[in-house]
Amino acid sequence: MSAAAVEHPCDDEPETLLETANRLMEQLPGHRVEIIGGLVTVAPPPDGPHAKAL
Repeated sequence: MSAAAVEHPCDDEPETLLETANRLMEQLPGHRVEIIGGLVTVAPPPDGPHAKAL
């Protein structure tokens, strides 16, 4: 097994929170994606009883 580093240096700028949230919304249709307090949060799609409560 190699002892080489798993991570590679990043040449590009990191994604902004908005870019990350937009990417997640595209990848996870139906999920609720929000930026709260500088963190990206993802909630699963509501199920039947939960959807009625919302």
